[in-house]
Amino acid sequence: MESLINTNSQHNEQRSIIHIDRMNLTFRHTCFSTFKNIRNPDAIPERQKFGNIELMLDNRCGSNAYYHTFGVYHNGIKVGKLHTGSKMCKPDIEFDYDKQVLYSVSRDWWFDIYKTIKSELGLEYNNINYLEICVDSTMNFAEMYGYMNAN
Repeated sequence: MESLINTNSQHNEQRSIIHIDRMNLTFRHTCFSTFKNIRNPDAIPERQKFGNIELMLDNRCGSNAYYHTFGVYHNGIKVGKLHTGSKMCKPDIEFDYDKQVLYSVSRDWWFDIYKTIKSELGLEYNNINYLEICVDSTMNFAEMYGYMNAN
């Protein structure tokens, strides 16, 4: 994104890139979901395939708020982690995108993954739990903010 700024008959060219750096979505599990949120760890299969989405059980210790974590693969490429909340008998399922997805050449890849997870697993969108947005620019936004905040 480029913008031309004219101040005091000077011609300045400013360049800025705005992109998503980190994103965590929350889905709601329903009784109609094709993905079954199994509470018993012995009954969970190591691999689960749902069309273009493959889930691989991650047995490493994760967040205390979630009971099971799955590595999510979209067409064979790891795209994030899925955390189920069955420990607290919650229908909430969180999905963390990997950074490679958000920084890929294809700008809409993260949204394609979202649509595929939603349709293939049969989950309902709940909300955006966490979002980091980065701005790379030739402008000094910290100085501009400091000036505006002081005045």
